[in-house]
Amino acid sequence: MTNQEFEQLMQKQFEEIINLAKKKGKEYAKGEDRLSNLKDTAELEKVSVPVSIFSKMSKHIISLRDMIGTEESYTETQWDEKIDDIIVYCMLMKAGLKEERRIKKVQKEEYKCAICGQHTSYFAEKVPGIDGMICIKCRKELKLEKGYTCNLCGKEIKAEEMRNGYLAGVLCPACWVKNNNF
Repeated sequence: MTNQEFEQLMQKQFEEIINLAKKKGKEYAKGEDRLSNLKDTAELEKVSVPVSIFSKMSKHIISLRDMIGTEESYTETQWDEKIDDIIVYCMLMKAGLKEERRIKKVQKEEYKCAICGQHTSYFAEKVPGIDGMICIKCRKELKLEKGYTCNLCGKEIKAEEMRNGYLAGVLCPACWVKNNNF
């Protein structure tokens, strides 16, 4: 294959990938958040979004490996579908990693513990009587184990009712559902 043929192949492939990603986005994404379904899946699996994406992509990689390792013949369409799905998942992985880095940056900027001054994780929370967010470590040291406060509505909630919003920290069940767990 010449360089020119390869460049033509890539150009055609990129156009097909963009169309496939748009089609899949309409099928799987909610609203404007292209990663919404993957975020929901990651929450169910109790893993990060990139780990969830890799899990879904790996079934296509394993299938491709199996196709390569067999004597069976496959059509060009079958090869293209498998490879195209992997490329789309690679792009979703790039998007998931980019968003995760953005969220971590926002967390470091927005959630600095009001007591110890350390940057907190997304488990930072508001506590009545303390101005700002506090980290879990300081919460335990202050013996504030009973009850939590929703970071969005300020409602007092029990530990068993607490939900962790990916970006917002501690949420009550109503805010967690309303905000679709970010």
